[in-house]
Amino acid sequence: MSEFAPEEILRILNKHEVRYVLIGGLAATFYGSVTPTFDVDITPEMTMANLARLSAALTELGAHIRVEGIPGGLPFSHDATSLMGITTLNVVTKFGPLGLATQPAGVTSFADWDAGARDLTVSGIRIRLADLVLQP
Repeated sequence: MSEFAPEEILRILNKHEVRYVLIGGLAATFYGSVTPTFDVDITPEMTMANLARLSAALTELGAHIRVEGIPGGLPFSHDATSLMGITTLNVVTKFGPLGLATQPAGVTSFADWDAGARDLTVSGIRIRLADLVLQP
């Protein structure tokens, strides 16, 4: 894994047209938090078409299951069907850690996150940013 480059993770998600809302620490930094964060956390839309796009993005990102003590993580196979069954998935990519949460604490679905989210463009990257009020 190279140095943490969250913009590259987001760029690849967008390249594959993955529908997601950015949540967690990185989202909080866009609201002014100074707490360091070292991963990207998203809530993806849980449709088969979107999960197929997410799977393609994970492949391009070189995603491996994040495992304590194993720097490169463990390889895993994925497709839309297997991703449909997850609630939380933490992976390591060539640009840093990525967390997928389909049912983050306090909010039950992508639709809930998306309803309060706002669009933000940073360094030419469109981000669907979670509402600060919904941040757990």
